[in-house]
Amino acid sequence: MGIGAAMTGLRPVIEGMNMGFQLLAFNQISNNLKERLPDEDYICNLEEAEMVRPGEHVTILTYSRMRYHVMQAAKTLANKGYDPEVINIRSLKPFDVHTIGNSVKKTHRVLIVEECMRTCGIGASLTSAINEDFQDYLDSPYAGTLEEWTVVQPAQIVTAVEQLCQLFAATKTSTNCLTTLLS
Repeated sequence: MGIGAAMTGLRPVIEGMNMGFQLLAFNQISNNLKERLPDEDYICNLEEAEMVRPGEHVTILTYSRMRYHVMQAAKTLANKGYDPEVINIRSLKPFDVHTIGNSVKKTHRVLIVEECMRTCGIGASLTSAINEDFQDYLDSPYAGTLEEWTVVQPAQIVTAVEQLCQLFAATKTSTNCLTTLLS
């Protein structure tokens, strides 16, 4: 797929597979799963995301090996009454912002499923792109509520100081006490 697309395009394409993806591909081939590849040559446009499963309740963005896991989860979710829309982003750069945006506008919720690191990963880039272009379409709690959940509040500071002082009074030691409040 990637090689055929690279041969017809002007830009270079790097196709990489991790060991887990290679094992998944072998498993799919050896077990003759229902998804069949066409017998004739075909070329995927890597700049267009693939709508794997249309849905109404939430947009799930994924790629590579996680597509298989997401589709298993989508079956379970459908049995529980949820209707997830699954999109295989295919290309890590550039993203198909048109397909992603149309889905976000329809479902108002997004879940990104990937195997990458959280910081500077593909999910972080997707999150940034979605926030820049489609923030107004996302359902989200009131920002004040989010702030109370994520930013240290005065009451938490008072509680932490009281606990530190009570700990010191109870032990009557001069050992160093350190408490960190994380948002």
